[in-house]
Amino acid sequence: MPEARLDYQKIKNLAKPGFVMEAPSMERLYINAGLALTDLLVDISTVQDNERHTIVVEAANKENLMAAWLNEILMHYQSTGFLCRRIVFDKFDGKRIQATLRGETYSPLRHGHIHAIKGIADTLEFGERFDTHPVFFVKVLFDYR
Repeated sequence: MPEARLDYQKIKNLAKPGFVMEAPSMERLYINAGLALTDLLVDISTVQDNERHTIVVEAANKENLMAAWLNEILMHYQSTGFLCRRIVFDKFDGKRIQATLRGETYSPLRHGHIHAIKGIADTLEFGERFDTHPVFFVKVLFDYR
């Protein structure tokens, strides 16, 4: 999918930060949610896309897949320091994602302070509505360390 402008609303709650977003397709919703997570960790505009990582995530349904997807991106950062700037889905079917993440390893000098996010809070709202065309939406809250 071509790169699109990242458009979401931050939830500025000190106990449980997060975001709300909409997208024209389910695939774009998952991609943008992953990028919004990076943007909550650091300013995504400071991240270059000179490294490539592949991740695979599976879940029983769309809602669990979103939680697994975001947790996998977060765990990948926590284990390797990798921040994603761009995401391309090699496979996406609503129950499985195989994705190529482009980005770089966290650098305090380039990226500044990193916000310590532990994982997804219990609350995740996910769905779609139909106006003149389908609109997919998600609300995600995170736990701080």
